[in-house]
Amino acid sequence: MIEKLDETAHQRMRRMLKDLRNEVEFKYNMTDNEFNSFVKIAAEEMKAKEELDWNFFNSCNFVVATLTTIGKPQITHGSYFSLFIQNRTLSAASFFLLMKSLWELLAIGVRSLVVKTETILLKRTEPRHVKLKTICVSGCIIVFQHLMLASLSTSFTEN
Repeated sequence: MIEKLDETAHQRMRRMLKDLRNEVEFKYNMTDNEFNSFVKIAAEEMKAKEELDWNFFNSCNFVVATLTTIGKPQITHGSYFSLFIQNRTLSAASFFLLMKSLWELLAIGVRSLVVKTETILLKRTEPRHVKLKTICVSGCIIVFQHLMLASLSTSFTEN
């Protein structure tokens, strides 16, 4: 069921601008040129606000700042030296240590999966090129994980 509106969106915008012009002229003694300039600047600002500011560089900057907590000094207080030591050195080191441990666990799991696949499913007595196969499978898992995280982060950050 569609209801007919008394006025179109364009007519409503015109009416609201006219009401605003009368109110501004009465309260602030603003001329028509000053009011038009104000409306133009406000409209440009609203249009710029609607546009997304996400590009590849900004996305990479956001990911690095979030994962290493480098962006924390922008929201915390303290001396520059203490923030530098606390956030950049310790957080980055702990992040890279965590990532190294996670990738080693992934490699161990993938290696055992490769060996079991070759011995049980393919019935090979001695698996060959296990290290190369482990690197390839781990790389595929990492690429898939990054694609999934990027798609999730994109869907949550666009709104």
